[in-house]
Amino acid sequence: MGKSESGAISKLLIKAYSDEKFSKEKGEFKSSINPEDLTINNNITYNIAKGLGYAGGSLKYSSSEPSILSFKLCFDSTGIHGVNTDVESQLKQLHSLVYSYQDDTRSPYYLRVIWGTVDFKGRLANMVVNRVMFQTDGKTVRAYVNLSIIEALGAKSSSKSETQSKASKDTTGEKTTKKSKTTENEQRENLEDKNSAHEGGPEKEEVPPATNEKANSGPIHETKEGDTVPKVANEKLGTPNMGPALATQNGLNSLRGNLPSGLPLALGALAAVAAGVIALALLLGLLLLAKKYAGKAYSWVKKKV
Repeated sequence: MGKSESGAISKLLIKAYSDEKFSKEKGEFKSSINPEDLTINNNITYNIAKGLGYAGGSLKYSSSEPSILSFKLCFDSTGIHGVNTDVESQLKQLHSLVYSYQDDTRSPYYLRVIWGTVDFKGRLANMVVNRVMFQTDGKTVRAYVNLSIIEALGAKSSSKSETQSKASKDTTGEKTTKKSKTTENEQRENLEDKNSAHEGGPEKEEVPPATNEKANSGPIHETKEGDTVPKVANEKLGTPNMGPALATQNGLNSLRGNLPSGLPLALGALAAVAAGVIALALLLGLLLLAKKYAGKAYSWVKKKV
């Protein structure tokens, strides 16, 4: 249980404010029965980079989600807890303070939950009222209310701000002490920047430089908006079935997603292979036609003779 500095048991307090700076107080609610526990849920979101044929993928930090405070309040007028306050009047007071739409803010109020060492600022995300005990006349004598408060990002505690500031400084220091990257890494970074420039559109494929000199020695295709590996393979190599070979030659992990425009894609020896395949297919087609019409010509000459 929360205790005051004097050692007396304190009650959980919910204060309401009309502004995000928590400077204009509009009312408060003091619980008659303290909750058994308080839960603060913290979540971090990562982007998972997956390649074709990979079971796993690398995790790249995306964002830290707002914390969520959850707790359950008990309202009881049976006297078992030493409280005889009418349950429905308490529920009405709580509902009006934390949930109701307010004309002056055109939204529910900002909330501050204070109990013991907890001082949490945010806004109501969820409120569930569960009436569990009644008198014979139907009057509620016991109810539970589950509350979830989502953190107001502009009102983080000082300890969190200090942690984030330290992390930022550490990251800055780490960046300044890193050695210059190799040419290959610089090329990868440039490609990632180009991918970021297309943010909001289809997912872009990160394209490293061609993986060998033989690939670089052949024709180069400069990608344009909307290009994909199968599309380039179909247009430049004659068939989308050459897509896997094209992706392997250029170090791509996936056939899915659009390629960033303006990037050189090495066709290499694949162009010669594709040309040979096409020529072979044409030759086979001609042979089949020759066989078909040679038989007809023989039959016609035989009839004439």
